[in-house]
Amino acid sequence: MVKIALFMSSLVAANKPIFKAVMENDADKIKELIAAGQDINERMPGNLQSPLMASCLGGNLDAAKALLELGADVTVPEMDGYTPMHGAGFQGRAEIVKALLDHGVPVSGTEHNDGYTPFHRACWGTDDRHAETVQAFLDAGVDPNLPAGNGVTCERMTRNDKTKAVLKAASASGDAKKNDEL
Repeated sequence: MVKIALFMSSLVAANKPIFKAVMENDADKIKELIAAGQDINERMPGNLQSPLMASCLGGNLDAAKALLELGADVTVPEMDGYTPMHGAGFQGRAEIVKALLDHGVPVSGTEHNDGYTPFHRACWGTDDRHAETVQAFLDAGVDPNLPAGNGVTCERMTRNDKTKAVLKAASASGDAKKNDEL
């Protein structure tokens, strides 16, 4: 959390109005800025994060929804190639994952060159919100037994008991939607 707070503070310090509005989760200000010609996909110097990525990492749902509605590019990566869906998975932002999915961001074909998908990133998390995010991915059709590039599944990589329970229930019930593209 401290890293996110420091990151968000650095955005404000950089005097980027769009990022300040994202940090404040101010959807109306975001809409105003975009209407006035602000670049919706502006990237921060250094980390190259877009406003959408910043909203995903910070858990700013209203900002994320506004950016999506206004046409933010969901494929703009940050400096290491991670997309907003990776950021939402990593930070355990279930509602933002759902918003991204509602705007057509696929759950398949999202593997980063490190071999991990946003689903796997959610499995790494130790908070309850990560288990909720894993459930959001499962509800969207991710196979609970989807291996990462190294062959390891989420059940083996997670240390989160709630995530383990979600994965076990999905595997045992057979109710987990299977996406043939995965």
